[in-house]
Amino acid sequence: MLPKGDKPEYEKPSVWRNRGETILKKIKENWPETLIIVFTAKPADENEKYLTSLGADLYLEKPVTVSQFENTVLELLKKA
Repeated sequence: MLPKGDKPEYEKPSVWRNRGETILKKIKENWPETLIIVFTAKPADENEKYLTSLGADLYLEKPVTVSQFENTVLELLKKA
């Protein structure tokens, strides 16, 4: 534990403090051709619709197996 008033030597970059949709928007604004797979613990219903409207190409709910990930990447590459 740090003494009161001391700051840790390392702080996470501010981008990681933002929500995922902010990062998604920035990626699509700067590199629109980038393919994005969203991994989340949130249920798919409205969240999936919202994130795909921001530019997510595919949406996966955690936990994801290696084979699910592989199949998802292959599916996405076929669309590209």
